[in-house]
Amino acid sequence: MLSDTPSQTIFNLTADGLACERPGVLRDYAGWSVGKRRKLNVCRFMAERIAPRYMFPLSFRYGDRPVTSDELIAELERILLEVSAERAFLMASKDWDQRQIVRREIAEAISKRLVGRFTVVQVDNSEELLRRSSGGSGTWWETGQMAP
Repeated sequence: MLSDTPSQTIFNLTADGLACERPGVLRDYAGWSVGKRRKLNVCRFMAERIAPRYMFPLSFRYGDRPVTSDELIAELERILLEVSAERAFLMASKDWDQRQIVRREIAEAISKRLVGRFTVVQVDNSEELLRRSSGGSGTWWETGQMAP
């Protein structure tokens, strides 16, 4: 993932996050028909589930200050709310191709908006990953134990 651009990383993480969303949440977001019984309050919940995926491999800045996770969640929520009822309804479609197309459209919109609004920098956290997997010192085969 480090070889990807920040825009591509955001796109991939968003598309994966939407693909892994629970069917009930997607049905609430999509509604039962175009514009019928659509529960827009799940946009916040979906944004809260997607935003943490960005925070480890990426760093966001707005001007000279870092962007908080709450600001990132609010921006994601705004983007999810802007999706038309017709496009959102396809998120709960039984047709996999239709769901895939809409997921990619939403992921592209999020990627463009975040890269356009914030300064996004790829962060190399390979040392952090190694430290977490080894319990804090050395590699797991040197310590003989895996960290939980």
